[in-house]
Order: sequence, then C-alpha cells, then structure tokens
Amino acid sequence: MNALRHQLLLATCLLTFHVDVMGQARVQKIKVYDAVITTVFQGQNYKGPLLEVKDASLTISSKGGPVSIPSKSIKYIKFKRKGAAGRGALAGGLTGFGLGLIIGFASGDEECPQGSWFCTEITAEEKALGGGIFLGAVGSVAGVIVGALSHTPKITINGDQSIFLAKKEDIRKYARSR
Repeated sequence: MNALRHQLLLATCLLTFHVDVMGQARVQKIKVYDAVITTVFQGQNYKGPLLEVKDASLTISSKGGPVSIPSKSIKYIKFKRKGAAGRGALAGGLTGFGLGLIIGFASGDEECPQGSWFCTEITAEEKALGGGIFLGAVGSVAGVIVGALSHTPKITINGDQSIFLAKKEDIRKYARSR
C-alpha cells in the first residue's frame, strides 16, 4: 500500500515537472485563429481563417472559397483561437483527476468501528478513483467554460482607412501567411 502511494507520487511528479531531455530547441507552435469580421453596412458577419492583409482589404477563407473584404466596410474584427474550449476541458479534467487521486490517497482507508450495524469500508484506492472521476468531470466543465470565454482580441476599424492602416500590423499577426 505504501509502495503504491510512493509510485503514484513519483509518477505525478514526473508528469508535472516536464524536463527537456534532448536539449533541443522547441519548434514554435503556430496558433490558428478564426477571424470574425463584422461589416459597417447591415452588420454582416464573415468567419474564417485570415489569409491575407493588404493596404485596402482583408482576405479570409470561407466555406465558398476566399473572400476579399474592403477595409472601408469593416466595422470590427474579432479573433478566436480554434480549440480553446477543448484545450480548457482537457487541462481542467486532468487537473481535477489528479487532485482527486491525491485527495483520495491522502485520506487513507476507512474502517468500520466494532459493533456498528451499518458501515461501508472504503479503501484509499477506491476513494482516489471516485474522487478522480468526480473532480475530473468538474474540472472538465470548468475548463470548457474558461476556454470558451477566454480573451478574444477585438480590433475596431469603423470603416476608417487610416485606422485600418494603423492597425494593419496588429491584424497581420493573426494571418496564416505573414
């Protein structure tokens, strides 16, 4: 029993503290964003990955193919990172599961007192598994909420070409081809 706790603690530490064993430089991970462009006229929305930023227009990839939107018709642009809710659910679920395991093992076994007429004996392993599943589910739900509500950058243009040109480099950060 004690050996199992030590092994679990060792595994938790190894998984928590990531060590770059190979000593190689990390590859820069490309973050993929969807642009949601709202127009000045009729408030029409366009959604899709931002492909290109020119001096007088933006090009996004939509379901029907590339769409070029003139800068004078753009009210504002929001950028949403793809998969944020899923990553939040994964991180929250794993954190909750690990916390449930630790709490379950730390609370130890329950033994029934002599002469009790109703009692359930629960081992630390059963508590750890139950706590891990319960807190993992709670953590997943919390992670989905946090991931979905995470910060989405918004750039307001209001159809003004000079504002568009001033914010062009900020917008270009979210384009697939920079």
